[in-house]
Amino acid sequence: MTATLVRAEHGQPLPERAEAVPSPGAGKPMTCRYCLAPGRWHTTVGGAWIPMEPDPFPAYRVPARHRWRIAPDGTALPLGRAVPADTCRVSHFSVCPARPAPLESPELLARRRSHGGRG
Repeated sequence: MTATLVRAEHGQPLPERAEAVPSPGAGKPMTCRYCLAPGRWHTTVGGAWIPMEPDPFPAYRVPARHRWRIAPDGTALPLGRAVPADTCRVSHFSVCPARPAPLESPELLARRRSHGGRG
């Protein structure tokens, strides 16, 4: 079943090029100016913006200080402790080649290398 977007005032379908409005939890697309990797901007509870990697990671493979969770409203929250089956998100700051390498995590080093870092 596919949804058809409709103009509220006229009840007519929108043109094919129209796209659905992304959910607030999706974040705002970004491209890192240093390594050109894609990501998404999310706000933190304190109102700051943080670039997040687009894909989740297995939480047990990411050090606690690098773990984040994205709330349904799009807010990035530090995760800290997690059960082994959890997934987490990682800030792009943790894996960008323009920043210090995350030596304590092979998973994060691999992502850093995929962005052009030497490890």
